[in-house]
Parts: sequence; C-alpha cells; structure tokens
Amino acid sequence: MRLGLKRDTVEVVKHDPNWAGKAAEVVEQLWHIFGTLAVDIQHIGSTAIPAIKAKPIIDITVAIWDFELLDELLPALEASGIDKSPGQLFEDVILFSVDDADGKRVYNIIVVKHDSKQRQNYINFRDYMNKFPEKAMAYDELKSCLSKEYPKDIIAYMDGKRAFVEGCLFDTNIKTN
Repeated sequence: MRLGLKRDTVEVVKHDPNWAGKAAEVVEQLWHIFGTLAVDIQHIGSTAIPAIKAKPIIDITVAIWDFELLDELLPALEASGIDKSPGQLFEDVILFSVDDADGKRVYNIIVVKHDSKQRQNYINFRDYMNKFPEKAMAYDELKSCLSKEYPKDIIAYMDGKRAFVEGCLFDTNIKTN
C-alpha cells in the first residue's frame, strides 16, 4: 500500500482499497481521543472516492461544537503523533497532520465546527463524487493534469481544482434543496 507524500509535493496515485481500512483505524483512534467533544468523524477527500486517483494522504474530518474545548485535547493529540499545523489557512477549520518516520505526510486531520458550511461541503463533495461516476472521472482527469503541471506547487494544484469543486457543490445544493 502506498501511503504518504513529501511536503510540498503533488502526486496522485491509483486508488488503493486499503485506504478505507487505514482511515477506519484513524477514525477509531480519534473517537478515543476526542470522546464526547466529537459530534462526527468521517473519512473524506479523494482517498474516500474509490473511482479516482488521489494524493496518498488520507483526510479525516472531525466535527466539534466548540473550538475552545480543543485546547484541552492538544496534549493527547500530540502524544498520538497528531500535530497541529503551524499555518492555519482556512477560517472555521483547524488543521492537524500525521507524518511517518520519513517525514512524509500520511494523514490530514481537519477539525471543523459541526454546523459549518465547510463540514457539509467536505461530505457533500465526497458523496457527490461517489454518486456520479462521470463527474468523478472528470475530476480524476483534472487532478492528474494538475499534478503533472504543478508537481511542487500544492497551492496552484488546489487553485486549479477550485472551480470544478465549487461547480459540483453548486450541483449538490441544487439537487438537495
């Protein structure tokens, strides 16, 4: 199983069915750490979409009601090898990561407020990609092209996906409202 990617590297690989099992292990570990502070914990991102290639980094979202209570969990998270990312790029999202012994990122832990739009977007996009294989294939092709064009520029890679993701989320909102 291929899991892990050097920082500032963009590469997508064929989906590995073992990712779901690894994600389930991390979800269980996170439930143990977060306890009742967590409202929901889910495997999201491209590794949760079996039909497409993905960066070999598993994304997990943890939904909580109150960020203030998160501070008391920091020692337990750090003891488990889950480090708070120094740069927090998004509002209403607190990023954590897990790196392997070689310094490759293997997991992103994304803590969000339970009632946030961002949390719903993560889940809706994953579910939309799994429900509409033709959209998933278009996303797969886009990600493959962007990873070749920007192998050392994660920001450009993410920016290149933005319009596609937003369009899918727009479709999802229309179909669910």
